[in-house]
Amino acid sequence: MKFKAISVGTAVLIVLNSAFAWADPKPQGAKPADPNVIAQLYGGKTQIWKGCEGGIYFGSGWQASAWCKKHSDNVAIGTWKVDRKARVCRELVWYWPKGDSVDSEPDELGCIEHVVAPDGQIWRKWPDDKEWWRATGDSTLVKGDKFKSKKRKNIRKLGL
Repeated sequence: MKFKAISVGTAVLIVLNSAFAWADPKPQGAKPADPNVIAQLYGGKTQIWKGCEGGIYFGSGWQASAWCKKHSDNVAIGTWKVDRKARVCRELVWYWPKGDSVDSEPDELGCIEHVVAPDGQIWRKWPDDKEWWRATGDSTLVKGDKFKSKKRKNIRKLGL
């Protein structure tokens, strides 16, 4: 079964599904976030995608990987970065079994914008979304690689 890569828009819906009450317009008086602070916020953590019961891990060395239970034989591998504007950008390729071989498709490159409100809270906004979402203390951004064993299993099975 071919898995269509999860677009940034879909990931937004997945993340927002659990955090709807936290959406707001851009905080008044917000300033650009420090890219180093944003890198520390994401580094070594998994962004949970509740809609697919999976997520993306922002690993060391700017490596990224993702997995979703809905398509449990798939895995995404790639990179992430924080640019000078404090945007978290990812580049992933999704892989899945296709008969006796492996098929793949690049995920959409997506960058999440970040600002800091006057009270010190970090807020983020996904592409094509008008709302800003609280990043500081977000329960969907959890420490560690929560789907590491499932991704390793798929990487091994797919011969990647």
